[in-house]
Amino acid sequence: MNQRVVSGFSLTVLLLIIIGWFSYRSINEYRNTADMVSRSHVLANVRENLLTDIVSAESEARGYVIMGQKEYLELYLKAVDDVKKGTANLRSVQLQSASPELIERLVQLIEMRSERLRITIEARQLEGLEAVVGVAGIGKRLMDELRSVAAESEAMEDKYLAAAAVRLKELSGRTTWIIGMGSVLAVVFHLASTVALSRAISNRERLERSLLEVSEREQRRIGQDLHDGLCQQLTGISLMISSLHRKMLPGNEAHLSQIGSLINGSIEETRLVTRGLHPVPDEPGGLVVGLRELVDSVHTNTKVNCELSIVGAVQITDSAISSNLYRIAQEAVRNALKHSGAHNICIQLQGIGQTLDLKIEDDGGGLPREHSRRGLGLEIMKYRASSVGGQLTILRKPGSGTLVHFHLAQSRSLAAN
Repeated sequence: MNQRVVSGFSLTVLLLIIIGWFSYRSINEYRNTADMVSRSHVLANVRENLLTDIVSAESEARGYVIMGQKEYLELYLKAVDDVKKGTANLRSVQLQSASPELIERLVQLIEMRSERLRITIEARQLEGLEAVVGVAGIGKRLMDELRSVAAESEAMEDKYLAAAAVRLKELSGRTTWIIGMGSVLAVVFHLASTVALSRAISNRERLERSLLEVSEREQRRIGQDLHDGLCQQLTGISLMISSLHRKMLPGNEAHLSQIGSLINGSIEETRLVTRGLHPVPDEPGGLVVGLRELVDSVHTNTKVNCELSIVGAVQITDSAISSNLYRIAQEAVRNALKHSGAHNICIQLQGIGQTLDLKIEDDGGGLPREHSRRGLGLEIMKYRASSVGGQLTILRKPGSGTLVHFHLAQSRSLAAN
């Protein structure tokens, strides 16, 4: 079962890693495509602006050549400055385009057309209108080629964007499928692992509960065997010695009395062991009987004042509940005597309807924190409480004692009061 749990969680983690890896790749590719689209738009704007500027420079140059007016020349020079700036911008994005060689060719044609315009302007200034009539055809051919290269570059960009769109569509579908299926499988493996883990925990708790019940039953059996076997035999021996005592010759009575005292002491010790192994009688009111004997034992063996308060007619039909509650009370009293230095201990058992409360409170210094880390007593108390469906609360009050509170609600094992 543990191997299944580990395998399930490992597969879940592996699937999540794969999903994360594909998501990371997809995000990177989406981001790169978005950057490429952005660069393509920038390139298109720069190219269109540059074509507009070179056409404007050509128009202003033509106006100056025909009219010879200074206003056209000034507009021409301004358009030439814009062409130079546009050319620099186009070169800055050249390597980011889908066809850098076409961009290079476009720049060369623009520079050639700009140079031709410069020569035409100078010829008009030096030699007049007749000197530039023959060169008009060369400029037209350069502009036609320039527009053709620009159109080819734009078509190349559009083709690249279309291929990227197809790629993104395929990537989106594949990523969606992988994330969807991976998530479903991850959830399935996680649920399977959780169910397996829950079953393993339930089986372990059931096994621990069974072991605890077996231990209690075995202690009860040993106690009954001691009571019904050894105690009866020792009692019979004691009676036989009493009978022999009356028949002994004078002078041997002391030895026989000593033997009888030893046997009676053994009987008493055996009874004490029996009560320790099986402190709660198998009857609905057995818990009350056991708690009273626990209080009597504290009075007999210590100087601590211990009181028992019973609220309601507590009748418990389940011996496992009675045994575990007695052990909780016994451990709480032992901790109060051993660790808190208490002078007074109060045990209260209250049964109302199908609810049951057991409280053990002392006026000692409170349990030390390190005790809960080093010992298993408190953990065993909590486990005993949970094994019978109850809730155990331990409230430490430094300087004013400790309160151990067990609460059991809606138990069918509690007989009607």
